[in-house]
Amino acid sequence: MPSSETVNSLLEERRREVHRLLEGALLYLGVREYRLSVTRRKGVDVHSLEEPLFAVKAVVDRPLERDEVELIVGFLCDRGYYVKRLRCLEDRLFLLI
Repeated sequence: MPSSETVNSLLEERRREVHRLLEGALLYLGVREYRLSVTRRKGVDVHSLEEPLFAVKAVVDRPLERDEVELIVGFLCDRGYYVKRLRCLEDRLFLLI
């Protein structure tokens, strides 16, 4: 069984990767003004494949179209991340990954 330090460092590395992927996707879509936060969910079993590990909140300068949101989800899926829950409200995007 890996030590908790190893697991925590791996999760932190994955959290940073998700942050970079989302930043890149937003810039690719032409969104220049945004606030992005990727946080690790507390109390989640890190070994469970069913529970999302990260909560993402993105506040952008303009509403995202449906195909733009699908493109962001596609970028994450291509890198092996699964979006378990998605909610898009005008200029805000919420994801559980």
